[in-house]
Amino acid sequence: MVHRNFVQTEEMVNNLVEMESKLSEIGYMLDDDSAYITGPAPNLLVIHYFLKQLEAFRNQTMHQAK
Repeated sequence: MVHRNFVQTEEMVNNLVEMESKLSEIGYMLDDDSAYITGPAPNLLVIHYFLKQLEAFRNQTMHQAK
């Protein structure tokens, strides 16, 4: 049980460290896609993927906090 908690904590810390770079990357992709207001947004699927990962991290964090 202690090992499992340690692994979960380590994973959470790694996700928090990586969050800034993921958010920056999402911001750059959103800026790039803002030029395509009326047309296709080439980064939309990747942006969605990153946002779903961040949402899953939030949900996991909230679950562990309870």
